[in-house]
Amino acid sequence: MLASRLALSWPEAASRKISMVSSWIGSMPQEYQPIENYGVIGNLQTVALVGIDGSIDFLCFPYFDSPTLFGGLLDAQRGGHFSLSPLFPIQPAKANLDRR
Repeated sequence: MLASRLALSWPEAASRKISMVSSWIGSMPQEYQPIENYGVIGNLQTVALVGIDGSIDFLCFPYFDSPTLFGGLLDAQRGGHFSLSPLFPIQPAKANLDRR
């Protein structure tokens, strides 16, 4: 049948989808953080994704199924975000306190 000749086998279709997704990811603007740089905070009613730089890039409020207030995770130019940061670049430091 014509449909069976035009249909791709499962491995070919998966390979095409993977290459489409990887090319889309490769074309993403550099202002997006990798997803592993995000942490989740919430109160069992709402959730926010906080980036490693302290910016809240995704927030649905006041409930999980509410519209998003900040959607910078999805669209860096128009999605919006919230962040508090110093005016000048800083070098973060870590110190361990000696508890004697």
